Amino acid sequence: MESVDDYRRMTKLRECVFGLVGDGFVIAAADASTGYNFTSENTTEDKITVLDSHKLVAAVGFPADRHKIMHSIEDNWDGITWTTESTANFIRTKLNNALNNGEH
Repeated sequence: MESVDDYRRMTKLRECVFGLVGDGFVIAAADASTGYNFTSENTTEDKITVLDSHKLVAAVGFPADRHKIMHSIEDNWDGITWTTESTANFIRTKLNNALNNGEH
């Protein structure tokens, strides 16, 4: 049986995230396409998570990893309106901890 690392090496992953900011609006799009032999992933799932009225996170990558880290961020998000810098530090810390602990 193949390990997760073997699967990742054999899988082709194409991903992109775009964001446009205008006067009073933002447009964001995120998508990823993975393929392994004849299988394909769900193409209709939402890859953008709204954190508060002024912040959103677009995450792409391997579905299991993306779901786990985004659920971790959502579960620990306390609803306080943070600055953009504080939000970025929070997310970087969550990613760093997850990678160092072997969670992702």
